[in-house]
Amino acid sequence: MQTTLATVALLAALVGLIYSHLTTLVSTRQEAGQRRPRQTPWPLLIWFAALVLVGFLAMLSSRPPFSPGLTLGWGFLIGGVVALYGVFEADRSFEGAQWLTRGIGLLSAAVFGVSLVLLIFRGYPNEALVGYALAAILAAGLWRACISPQRASETVGERPIVADIGTELFALSAVTLALGARLGIEHFARGTAGGLGGGYWVLPALLAAIAALATVFPAQLTSEGPGRSDDWRSLIPGWIATAVAAALAFGLASKLGGTSGTALTFLCGAVGFAIAAWLALGAHDRVDSQARPVSEAFGVALLSLAVAALSFKLLHGYGEALALSGGLAIVVLLTARRAASSRGLAGPLLTGGFVVLLLLALYRLFLEKNGLGHPFDFQQHYNSFSLVLGALSGFALLTYGQSAWQVVKVAADRTAALSSLMGRAALLGIAGMLTPLILVVLWGLGAVGSFLIGLVIAELSWMLLVTWATGEDRAIALAAAPHAYLVAMSLVAIQFSSVVLSFGDASRWWKALIVIAVLLAGLAWAALRAPAGPARGAQGGGGAD
Repeated sequence: MQTTLATVALLAALVGLIYSHLTTLVSTRQEAGQRRPRQTPWPLLIWFAALVLVGFLAMLSSRPPFSPGLTLGWGFLIGGVVALYGVFEADRSFEGAQWLTRGIGLLSAAVFGVSLVLLIFRGYPNEALVGYALAAILAAGLWRACISPQRASETVGERPIVADIGTELFALSAVTLALGARLGIEHFARGTAGGLGGGYWVLPALLAAIAALATVFPAQLTSEGPGRSDDWRSLIPGWIATAVAAALAFGLASKLGGTSGTALTFLCGAVGFAIAAWLALGAHDRVDSQARPVSEAFGVALLSLAVAALSFKLLHGYGEALALSGGLAIVVLLTARRAASSRGLAGPLLTGGFVVLLLLALYRLFLEKNGLGHPFDFQQHYNSFSLVLGALSGFALLTYGQSAWQVVKVAADRTAALSSLMGRAALLGIAGMLTPLILVVLWGLGAVGSFLIGLVIAELSWMLLVTWATGEDRAIALAAAPHAYLVAMSLVAIQFSSVVLSFGDASRWWKALIVIAVLLAGLAWAALRAPAGPARGAQGGGGAD
């Protein structure tokens, strides 16, 4: 059953990719004379491809604690190749009705990669799934760090760069579907009674593939016209697609015994994120950059937590992943619809609520993988400290976003800005990767679990900040969206915490040296950037508003 469902999902994803590609070719011929030439960030593409190759070679270790069966490296390579396609797909036009085609293509690419991993490594896909997710989120992190500041600083009237948003949509979809399969493995054994067995692993990807295909048919409902560009009717395809996928879930429940819980959980996610989308659409994301729609942000966050609680009650961690799959089509299409608006809040708020639930599901996988019950304990001082540190990571990312904004403002051209941002992104990536691993060495797995909960607080804090800020401050906060970075740190903690722990406990002297080294690195970074901050801010001139 697992192979059959994975094959169906793979074929459905191929159809979606072909549709997206052919539609783009037709529209490109019709509108070639009306579009500006695109500036593809080739240095960033080459850098990402090199990182994928190096990561693949580094993960080919045959040591069981690192990568049993060498599957982690191959999953990382597959994720890198599919992510490169996702980048090219995201770099195409989002204008007019093309946002719908982009959403279908990005979602189908994510489904294709997960289905391929499940077919190739059907015996033991655990490590390969995490490797696939790591490569996908690496692409999103690089594009968010290097492209978002450029997009946010574009002058009024110029088409903003939207490749970062498209790449992030692909990455979040890929991580969600890989997480669904991984938690399905933890929750359901291959021989589970009820007819599906290992098919539970494939179910999130299959339902997402059906949703992507179902989006093709109501495409004519999104025809552009006066006053319709921000209308709720532009989201009808997402609602129809999700309804079709929910109907399929209930169809499987009726034909194969024991799957009614999965259908209800999927429907829970679909309904929850449909309501969240309706709230996000009221966030004054048209032209008013001075509005503070805090109530809408609160509603989206509260709905995300409600969906998390209900889905966990039904099917634990697998239920959370399945609920994410239920809302995936709505989130991808709404965010793609708003991608051309550099300051709109509907897409970012809905994505933020989605990431809150995704981080909670990743925390559950951390517990499952490491065999922990409830590692967070307020009686443990360092656990509380780690939770606060995770929450503070959002401020660190906003600091990076502000400095990146200043770099773009004073750069001679986009090429010079991209070179500088790539160097800064490398430092950001190293810091994000090392943070959870250092916590493992210092205070153990309990501290890392607390840190992951702190990341949820960081995401919620960003949602509040981005709705309270106005003008240029909002543009900077939107460009510094922490989604990819927080998910990446969670994946690193999930995959490598036990590996670091397997090397044995460090002595107190080593722990003290690590803390001193981290403090010195922080002080050096602050000293290096302090002189340039005020001067560059003054040279940058006024804000975009």
